[in-house]
Parts: sequence; structure tokens; C-alpha cells
Amino acid sequence: MWLSNAVVTDVDGSNRPGCWVEVVPTGRFREAHDGAPAAGPVIDAGGIEVDPTPHHAVAEALLDAIVNGDRDAADGLYADELLVWHNHDGIERDKAESLELISAMARELVSMKATVVRRDHLADGYVQRTTFHIVGATGADELIDTMMRVWVQDARITRIEEYALGDAAHIGS
Repeated sequence: MWLSNAVVTDVDGSNRPGCWVEVVPTGRFREAHDGAPAAGPVIDAGGIEVDPTPHHAVAEALLDAIVNGDRDAADGLYADELLVWHNHDGIERDKAESLELISAMARELVSMKATVVRRDHLADGYVQRTTFHIVGATGADELIDTMMRVWVQDARITRIEEYALGDAAHIGS
């Protein structure tokens, strides 16, 4: 399986964004390079060939909106009927509540960067694994690992299920 737009950390510690990485069943990557995969289509876990183009721009725009605390950009990406579920509280939130969380993160965090992004494109959306490096108001550095399953219809996000490790529950509360 190929992952697009991965950030590969080289042996010297430098990062190469925008790489394609082939993942083998062990979960380790076998090859990383810039540009498209050398051969073969992108195949999802169900064995279906997937064109990553339709959801790529949505995925990039949502990540930018989250990192930059851009409520208006997220609002433009979300369908009116959006539901967002988080593992830390098990509650489905609607569009307004999700937008408020983005605003709260912008208010409460000094900085937020996506330091590792891996994305698998699916026929109806994508799965994205991200490590966020955040700095809170007290100056404390923290890494939060997340995984989002995002459903996209007509270039609008209809559902997100987000799983986070770390102390994600305190942000925006």
C-alpha cells in the first residue's frame, strides 16, 4: 500500500515532506521517494483502486485550518450536517461545536504544528495520522498523536472520528 504526502525523517534528522511511502504488512516502510509511486495504483485496505485527487485538497485544507486555528476555513470545509466524534469523551459533536473547538485551540495554544502527517486515501474520504507539536499558554511542550477517519462527500466533510493519545482532552475545555 502506498501512502501519499508522508513526511520522512532521514537518518540525519532532516525531514522530507511530500514523499510517497510504500508500507508493507509489518507496518514498516520499504521505500520513500519524492513524487508519485514508481509503479502501480494506490490501493485501499479493501483492495479497491483509489484516486487520491478528489480528497487531497480537502485533507490539506482541513489540516491547515486546524494548525492555524482558522475557524472560517474549517466552516467552509464542513457540511452543515457534520458530526465529529472524539475518543477522549465518546460524544458526537455538531458543526458549531467543532468550530468552537478550533477557536478554543487558537485562543489557548501558543503554537501548534503538524510534525508528522501520514494519509491514506479512500473512496469516501481518508484516514490521516498526525503528530501535533503544541505549546500551551504555560509554555509546556507536548506531542499529541492523532488518527482521524474523515468522510467527504461533494468536497465537504460530513463526519470525522478522531482518536488522540496524549492529553488532548484538556484542549478547548
